[in-house]
Amino acid sequence: IDYPCNWLQVAENPMDPFHSVFLHTRVTRAHFNPAWGTLPIVEWHSMKDNVGIFLTNARRWKDYMWVRTAEVFLPAIAQPPDIYQNPDREKFFPRVGITKWTLPVDDTHCKIIAWRHFGNDLDVDGKGNRADVGLNKVDFIGQTGVERGYEEGQRTPGDYEAQISQGAITMHEGEHRGNTDGGVARYRRLLKQAIRKLQGGIEPVQPDTNADGHIPTMAGDVIVHCPNGEADQPDWQKKFANRVGQIVSETKFFSANERCCEIERRVKSVLKAGEL
Repeated sequence: IDYPCNWLQVAENPMDPFHSVFLHTRVTRAHFNPAWGTLPIVEWHSMKDNVGIFLTNARRWKDYMWVRTAEVFLPAIAQPPDIYQNPDREKFFPRVGITKWTLPVDDTHCKIIAWRHFGNDLDVDGKGNRADVGLNKVDFIGQTGVERGYEEGQRTPGDYEAQISQGAITMHEGEHRGNTDGGVARYRRLLKQAIRKLQGGIEPVQPDTNADGHIPTMAGDVIVHCPNGEADQPDWQKKFANRVGQIVSETKFFSANERCCEIERRVKSVLKAGEL
């Protein structure tokens, strides 16, 4: 997918989960699921050796706690979980929905090269469409400059409109960043550090592999049924999200099948013990 703007303002998108609340849900209509309109509790965490960042993103939806983890590997590979996730039943780590690489072309143009993942544990409501995925197209709204006319893009904006409307190159000195921009700020800081190290002759550290010989992902969803009142408290939600993030991190070198089972076992054990 071609973008007529600088690569960084596109690559920053996954580290700002708050935009999903407004751009993708509240401003016009729910692009994915109404649950995305719930304001999340978010924290960002650096990966080992600063190879990237992962975030924990907690939402209370009806009687469920939904903890979403997403990641960015330096310099510009991002993996969010299932984009059509519906937190209406318990789920233990269905994984990546998209793997995407933001590729600079020049200072004012870039491309997204991406893989849209489909599987039995993803998009269980059947909202995705493989036929709509390909060159300069993907099966969710507002991702390209060719799928819609200008007026429709302005009335129902998506990521494409939000990113190119910043201009060909965003001027950072004119920004007024807040607490919700913590992930973007951390990502920029890690990029600067990595660039300076490379300029000094230090090669980037490569991610470790898991028991299957693959680079493990931190991206996934954990959804648990929590009807009691304690789960309504923001402090509890924050602690639970961090505990889930810790469990996801601790199990990342397991094989794929073992990992899901172990995450489920540990999360249920935490809830049963009642100690976060």
